Amino acid sequence: MSSTLRSYMAPVTARLFRRSETTHAAAPEEHATGVVDDFDLAGDEGENQGHGETHESEIMTFFFVALLIGCFVRFNLELVRKTFRVRIPYSVVLLVVGGGLGYATWDKVEAGAGLSDEAFTRSLFIWSKIDPHMLLFIFLPALIYEGSSATNYYAFTNHFWSAVVLAMPGLLVQSFLIGSVAVYVLPYGWGWTEAVLFGAILSATDPVAVVALLKELGVLPDLRVLIEAESLLNDGTAIVLFQLCTKILLEPGSTLSYVGLSFRLVLGSVALGIAMFMGSYVWLKSTHHPIDETIITVCTAYLAFFVAEGTEVQVSGVLTVVTIGVLMAGVGHTAIEGVHSAEMLHSVWSMIVFCADTTIFVLAGAIIVEQWLALADFWTSSDWGYMMAVYVLLTLIRGVMVGLFSPFIRAFGYGLQPRVCDLSTFIRSMFVVTWGGLRGAVGLCLALAVAMDEQLRGAVADAKYNERVLLMTAGMVVLTTVVNAALMEKVIEWMGLGAVSETQVKLFKGAIRYLADKHEERLQQLQNAHDNPEFAQVDWALLRHHAAADQVLGQHSQVWQELHEWERAAQAASSRELPDSEPQLCEEEEAERASQEASQEALQEMLGRFLLSLRASYTSQWNRGLLAARPFTSLRWALDMALDHLKDPRAPPPDHAPDHATPYAEEEEAGSEMEWGWLERQGDLSGS
Repeated sequence: MSSTLRSYMAPVTARLFRRSETTHAAAPEEHATGVVDDFDLAGDEGENQGHGETHESEIMTFFFVALLIGCFVRFNLELVRKTFRVRIPYSVVLLVVGGGLGYATWDKVEAGAGLSDEAFTRSLFIWSKIDPHMLLFIFLPALIYEGSSATNYYAFTNHFWSAVVLAMPGLLVQSFLIGSVAVYVLPYGWGWTEAVLFGAILSATDPVAVVALLKELGVLPDLRVLIEAESLLNDGTAIVLFQLCTKILLEPGSTLSYVGLSFRLVLGSVALGIAMFMGSYVWLKSTHHPIDETIITVCTAYLAFFVAEGTEVQVSGVLTVVTIGVLMAGVGHTAIEGVHSAEMLHSVWSMIVFCADTTIFVLAGAIIVEQWLALADFWTSSDWGYMMAVYVLLTLIRGVMVGLFSPFIRAFGYGLQPRVCDLSTFIRSMFVVTWGGLRGAVGLCLALAVAMDEQLRGAVADAKYNERVLLMTAGMVVLTTVVNAALMEKVIEWMGLGAVSETQVKLFKGAIRYLADKHEERLQQLQNAHDNPEFAQVDWALLRHHAAADQVLGQHSQVWQELHEWERAAQAASSRELPDSEPQLCEEEEAERASQEASQEALQEMLGRFLLSLRASYTSQWNRGLLAARPFTSLRWALDMALDHLKDPRAPPPDHAPDHATPYAEEEEAGSEMEWGWLERQGDLSGS
């Protein structure tokens, strides 16, 4: 991948696109493979030259239309969610829409309508022929950097070894098992090297839809971090294995050289990421201009990927960007000072990721449909059957891989240890990890790279290997996105992992009642302000009708109705007379134990809410410049450990607190007092 990236940077316009349909008509055999030709931007020289002059300006038409489609889809999905209470993953809809656009474009090209008739048709056709390495360079750094820099650093460090086990040895096992399926199940006569290469492509996960859904539902935050951390490391490992298998096929050498290459790709990526992070961190600390800080982060992500993949360094660009992003989440965020800088950074990166997500899924749908149509001549009904078999086996293989390494996750995983997570909940959580292994942009781009590699075509026995890899990968992307992502909410509901406890419901409803009382109290204060001339002409009856508490707080009438039902039930329970007969002793003990458990759960829930409020307060003080970087980092780390202590009071104090989390000399000498006891000594968690 590194050499390919360097090769297309100079003659980019010559290699980005294929020939027009006129060239395809003249060479039907090339059209059958349809994946390696060059597209002539200027069109045939004998035709109207005016069309050739406008092609360059029309390339961006698809990009902006895709973003408008994304905005339209998001608006309507939110409307559907509010009206019908049904959540449809954003990426699923975009993939379907992109497939429809790809079919329409292909139909127009095949019908002879000509790419010169519609600017959008020409633009989409050009985008669908872009070199896949260019797609990786455009979209991957932004997606990886934003995901890694926005992760919960404390949870990531606790999940790190579990994610490493799933993303490195787990991916190798998964790739080998998929390769076994390709060798022994698929009737294409593949060797082990090309089969493992196919397995590496299908092992790259892209759980964007799953992570977005878990964030929207507000459930399983720890498991979400594990899925996201595995994906970040998984992509880098998959690309390293892809490069290694490609090198074995094209440049056979000794086993020792391949091992050395693997270590260089992995360890060199971490070293390069640390070096580039330190440079950007020093620069960010020296400037306080929001625009400069935002540009520095964006350029660092993209330049790091280019230096890793496109220069003589030749290490993994994905792992390099992941290293920078994780260090930014843990240390570098303190270099962004001020509310305005943080808001601008968040807004710009959110917009970049929205553009990348939207464009890549719409484009992926169009490319998949276009390639299926272009290669339909040799793709038979039996191949469709094998595709469905590969999808089923792919899900089972991921389940086997997760199950194989689950004892390690069970013993050392964050929040999954036996003392805090029963076996049933752990098994259901691992099923969610298995089901959430979607395939997406990374695997599709790698498959496109295989399809365009004529040198690789000559190194394997199967003459249609390149096309089969592309179509199989496209099928896995579609099936895992449409099936797994669409059913994820139902899977969580069936597993009972998103259930809210009765204590949480009571606290939530109590908070609503408190806000309603405060709202009514404030309205009454305003109505009693007779000396204020601004309120003299107010129609208070009309105001109360439109600004009543149930109108302001009760966004859904069901929430307000449940609150009233809960209050009536509580009043009835409190006024109910006890029977004359004395209850049995065992019933009294059971009731007392249940009451104690409920009280303890309520206390822990309220203490957790208090800790979260305290963290929000410290963050606000940091953003306003009232708290220095080192004390803020120390306080945040201590609060995270305190929240951990709430979930697992028997857990030993963590011994991996970072050096920058110890702001005072006496605390450095105190050692473990930096955790729960440190906050207690400040009076924040004391019972008084």
